[in-house]
Amino acid sequence: MIHSSGLAGADMESARFADIEALERENAALRQEVERLRHAHNNALDVVAEATSRRPDTASLGVQPTTVGTEMAALRREIEDLKIMLDTATSHADEIEAELYEKHAEISRLYKQLSTVNRELQTLANSDGLTGIANRRRFDEVLAQEWRRHSRQSADLALILLDIDFFKAFNDTYGHLAGDGCLRQLAQVLVQTIERPADLIARYGGEEFALLLPETQLAGALHVAERIRAQLVDLNLPHESSGVSDRVTASLGVSATVPTAYIAAETLVMVADRALYDAKMQGRDRFIGVEF
Repeated sequence: MIHSSGLAGADMESARFADIEALERENAALRQEVERLRHAHNNALDVVAEATSRRPDTASLGVQPTTVGTEMAALRREIEDLKIMLDTATSHADEIEAELYEKHAEISRLYKQLSTVNRELQTLANSDGLTGIANRRRFDEVLAQEWRRHSRQSADLALILLDIDFFKAFNDTYGHLAGDGCLRQLAQVLVQTIERPADLIARYGGEEFALLLPETQLAGALHVAERIRAQLVDLNLPHESSGVSDRVTASLGVSATVPTAYIAAETLVMVADRALYDAKMQGRDRFIGVEF
């Protein structure tokens, strides 16, 4: 069904362009005809003007006045006919041109609508449906881009991986709807924490989130991690099934490095993931940072 709709849309678009091309050809032909008629009309007017200005002595030429008058009247009728044809052709050409303008305006509107739809689809493709922040796909794209950019510039790049402590127990206790609400609230905490447009927040998977911090050293990333923990305390979400607190907490792994072409971008994720694991093993509700 989707494939067929796509073909139908393409056929309609091709038909629109074919209509426009046909109208443009017709318009060009009409404009040529208008010019031809205008030239013929002007020539006829010149002939009449010249004949009238000279007014030869028809008697001395052996020509009957009635004959000259008849020819002049015929010439004037021809001029009138040419003028009518010229006006008709001009009017028709103007109508075709107006129709062409409307067709082009319609195509322009369609392209604008298509651009808007494409932008919306791109946003949907790059966004997490639950939290509205970037999804894993978008994170992978940006990480690759930033890794190459920081490698060229020899700049620091940092990553924070965050995991909600005992989230499965939270879902079991409060239900999955409450769990979804918890994830949404945490996403908003992260959005409020970052301060720069270039920083990227993404839902990495399940209850795990990622913060990519361009041009940030380990000390700066650890400061962001501490702010996140402080804001989670302020959020004050109950979690009676947690093994470390009666409120929702999180464990964070932080990694930082200066990227090079000889190290894969995934290394930044692997080091942060290991630091996150260590934070959990050391009791959760904490962060650990590693620079490499």
